[in-house]
Amino acid sequence: LVMGGDPRLTTAARYLGGGVVSMGEICGVITGTALALGLRDHQMASDDPDLKPMTAESLRELICDFIEEFGACRCFDLTGLDLSTPERQDVFRSSEARERCVDYTSWMCDQLTPLLQETAAD
Repeated sequence: LVMGGDPRLTTAARYLGGGVVSMGEICGVITGTALALGLRDHQMASDDPDLKPMTAESLRELICDFIEEFGACRCFDLTGLDLSTPERQDVFRSSEARERCVDYTSWMCDQLTPLLQETAAD
């Protein structure tokens, strides 16, 4: 949608995992959502002065809904794991926490897709 199918653009999000380079901070799916909405707004190249506040409000709502759904927005809080070393990342990869990350990503994609489609169709 936003990225026009260009697989090279997916590398723009490569450092978001683990709460941004495995620092345990805000979940990469939230940061990636902010990036996707920013790319959408950029592609629209709109002079609409309401676009930025509307997008910011949508993002705030998504983050609040995410926290309500999953109880937190920080990677460390969501996974219960410190991912700051390669050894700890190996523990994560073999844990059930990894499957929860799939759930977080799926949930956010379900929420984000309509936002991307609505604006693209308008």
